[in-house]
Amino acid sequence: MSIHTSQLPHRQKGVIVVATTVAMLALLLVAGYAFNSGHLLLNKTRLQNIVDAAALSAAKVLDQSHDTALAQQAGFNTLLVNLAEAGYEELAESIDSNGISFSAQFSNTLVPFVPGSLDPRFVRISLASNAPLDDIFISMGGQKAVNASAISGPSPPLVGSACDLAPMMACGENTLDCNGDTCTNYYGYTPGQYVVMKYAAGDSSEVGPGNFQLIRLDDGQGGAAVRENMAGGFESCVTTSDTIETEPGNTVGPVVQGLNTRFGTGGGGGLDTTIYQADYVTDYGTTFTTNDAGEAIPPADGNVFDYSDYQTAYGQDQDGVIPNAVCPGDGRCHRRMLTIPIGNCSSTTNGQGSVPLYGFACLYLLQPVNQQGNQAQVYGQFVQGCTSYGSFSQSPTTGPAPTRIILYKDPDSEDS
Repeated sequence: MSIHTSQLPHRQKGVIVVATTVAMLALLLVAGYAFNSGHLLLNKTRLQNIVDAAALSAAKVLDQSHDTALAQQAGFNTLLVNLAEAGYEELAESIDSNGISFSAQFSNTLVPFVPGSLDPRFVRISLASNAPLDDIFISMGGQKAVNASAISGPSPPLVGSACDLAPMMACGENTLDCNGDTCTNYYGYTPGQYVVMKYAAGDSSEVGPGNFQLIRLDDGQGGAAVRENMAGGFESCVTTSDTIETEPGNTVGPVVQGLNTRFGTGGGGGLDTTIYQADYVTDYGTTFTTNDAGEAIPPADGNVFDYSDYQTAYGQDQDGVIPNAVCPGDGRCHRRMLTIPIGNCSSTTNGQGSVPLYGFACLYLLQPVNQQGNQAQVYGQFVQGCTSYGSFSQSPTTGPAPTRIILYKDPDSEDS
């Protein structure tokens, strides 16, 4: 049997065309799958980002107001604002066309997360599966649902470092008697206790001669630094491994000018009161006094505007509920809340020196500083907690230390 060699190229061309077509279809399917997968992952990431932002927003409002309805609305508003940003058009259109299943749940504990538990501290924001996305490039089976979930709430206490400190310190002791978040002795103090945070001329100082409980932050020296930092100008951090540098001197004028911006009555010395605005709540009661031991004495008439009154003022007015996150009218939220260090003053410091650091605490300013000559005491109330920035340890102490609002992985969802 003879074979005509002239017929082979023609037959091989046919086989090559079929093989090439099959290969191209396979590549097309692989490319389509890759494009669709990338498209899904991109939108999943975008959706997770805005759900994370919604959870942080809701947790911040919950931390400030203790109102779950306000927190849920804040989370939903944040979600809508972010969906309106450039790059989120497809998600927004898909959600608008198919409806949005947004949910907010609240729990007192992170693990386990128990929706509906009393006194909630953590927020879970979820966007359920009715936000489908069409395939692109090539159909791979229709629409793909994109889900997202995020939990946010207070961090463990900031025992590693704290930021945004006020330039004052409290002298404490190395004692912690706490059960969970409740302390009967937190470095010598208890939540709700009234304290004098800055002594006046003639008062006895635990720090040592020439010191009035003022501290030096970021090597800022003198009245100008005290003024700016009292108004809220210090944004760096202090760690527990640091010592507290004292700032000697009474420095009455700068203390009044800086601290009283938080009540809308300070200023001067070059301070920009459009930056250092008053707290939204500036009410206060009758003036406190100091006894011979340097302790804060409440007014005899009992007219004290304490931290519980302050919280109530953020919740309601004569017209009803005030959204805490908005701070309507003039002023900014929670300017009267300070983070302060607690130092070991067992060894007195004469003039400028260093004091070992125990930890950090939250202080509510009871009233403006009332200057009378060299008398300008700062009165405050230790409270259970406040929001700040800084770092925490993996095994933090408990107690009324500052915290910050952070994101947590949702233990009950793969979409976190």
